[in-house]
Amino acid sequence: GKTISGEGTVTVTGSHSSTDLSNITSAVLDITGATLTSPTLPSSVASGDELKITAAQISAATIAGEGTITVSGSHSSTDLSNITPALLDISGATLTSPTLPSSVASGDILTLTAAQANSASITNSGTVRIELSASAALAASSDIDAITGTIAFVESDAPTVAVTTLSVASGQTLTISAAQVSGKTISGEGTVTVTGSHSSTDLSNIT
Repeated sequence: GKTISGEGTVTVTGSHSSTDLSNITSAVLDITGATLTSPTLPSSVASGDELKITAAQISAATIAGEGTITVSGSHSSTDLSNITPALLDISGATLTSPTLPSSVASGDILTLTAAQANSASITNSGTVRIELSASAALAASSDIDAITGTIAFVESDAPTVAVTTLSVASGQTLTISAAQVSGKTISGEGTVTVTGSHSSTDLSNIT
């Protein structure tokens, strides 16, 4: 129930039930080291601020705002459908059968792994960043043709830098829409399956 603000970091540890974090508005709030039962989480993250939280803690929560939410840890059936900050990064989490946000608003960014993006359906007016390995290879099959809008492939060690050449590993399949694949450079020993309708699709660099 405390009210804490400022440009520093608040790190929460220990175990507690019904912890009220709704008035913690520090630049960084890190609760990943805490075991919380039925907590009251902040309802929003302000621009320039970051909430670090585990998948178990955030599941089924509703959090908006212009800041960043970084999700970590392992969890099954994580419900992220009402998590809508300007930047949501779930690439560091191990999620089994999650419910992802169904949309990404204009100007917002969702960062996730190729495995997390597999078979996802996202109406994307912002940017969906799909993290690859440091070698820019798609190591596991991924079906991303139900993600609309701007998709940026990025390396895990440089998530703000777009991959210029994507490689699909042997035995793996990338399923991607004609609109998404147009103009991209994709190589490798795997399979690229293009779906949907699009005009003037440029496949000249798919090798």
